[in-house]
Amino acid sequence: MEEVRINMTGKNMTLTPAIKQYLDEKIGRVSRYFDRILGIKAVIEKDRLSHEPVYKVEITLDANGKLIRAEEEDPDLYGAIDKVADKLEANIKRFKERFYTERRSPKEKGEVVEFAGEAAEKPAEISRRKRFVITPMTEEEAVLQMESLGHMFFVFLDAETGMTKVLYRRKKGDYGVIEVVTE
Repeated sequence: MEEVRINMTGKNMTLTPAIKQYLDEKIGRVSRYFDRILGIKAVIEKDRLSHEPVYKVEITLDANGKLIRAEEEDPDLYGAIDKVADKLEANIKRFKERFYTERRSPKEKGEVVEFAGEAAEKPAEISRRKRFVITPMTEEEAVLQMESLGHMFFVFLDAETGMTKVLYRRKKGDYGVIEVVTE
């Protein structure tokens, strides 16, 4: 297996060779869990607003289109790296266990959800825009992806139908699916 390159970024701080080496050692060990890792992105941010330094470390792993994410904070930079490495490994184990060992029965078709509401008086402001590649997967795989990323919704391409779908967590704790169709 080839060595995985970690794309490291420092915010409000400079990443020294010692920090990079430590991060590489701690995060690089996750390569043993996958045959192919497309990339690992690490962002280390030092909170510049607090009196005591607080380091936030965020890791996103792309294992052949399956995204797994972990994020941790600590006043000690190396402690934050240790915590996020352990959390990432736990997320990977949970993902692999559920993805490969759990046999689920086919789900019933999701309910149709209609959104209705009045237009706001003030126009909505878009404060952030993201682009990502959607990969074909089953609804069960999308649930695992959404849970591993810690998001409330997830956009994916259904492997069976080729339709773009949006998976979301409902207030009751279960999931809903919005199927995107054009007329």
